[in-house]
Amino acid sequence: VCCSLIGNLKSAVGRLLSEFHPDIVVLETTGLANPFNLLEDLDELQEQVRFDSVTTVVDAAEAAATLDRYAVAQDQVRAADILLINKIDLVGEKVLEGLRARLAALNTRATVVSATQGSFPPGLLYGTDPLETGDGASEASRRLRADHRPTHRRDGIQSFKCDLSTPLDRETFLNTITQKIPATVLRIKG
Repeated sequence: VCCSLIGNLKSAVGRLLSEFHPDIVVLETTGLANPFNLLEDLDELQEQVRFDSVTTVVDAAEAAATLDRYAVAQDQVRAADILLINKIDLVGEKVLEGLRARLAALNTRATVVSATQGSFPPGLLYGTDPLETGDGASEASRRLRADHRPTHRRDGIQSFKCDLSTPLDRETFLNTITQKIPATVLRIKG
């Protein structure tokens, strides 16, 4: 899900529920989406689904620079019920300790889970609402929200799609993305 789905989430989830009847729906936003901007839409789904939690994945190796540069990254941390710090094997204990302190300053209530290569017990994310209240309502539905929070566009981030007419050579591609991609490129998917 990206920011462009705001306002259409209820109908999209409704179609998903009627066609497939899933027990669990995991809504994964793009890496640059602001969860606060989707929470209002999630409130409209209370009659159809029970909201569990917001999980934000934090890249341990890149977190400091990303949090310094982008307001949307800070809001992703603030919105989280669960902070999954990934790639802890790429940083030292001192860096990890500093990152945990910085994340705690942005969000005092989130459960923090550490991982290497995204490996963690999935039961930590699904089926348990870390902010469940006695009346059955999630604290997430009560969070104070601004009308619209910062987005990747406000931070000057844009996307680019490249359609190739021929397949890429795997080794050349891997060499390029590991050696020659500037720090201003945040995500590459393909």
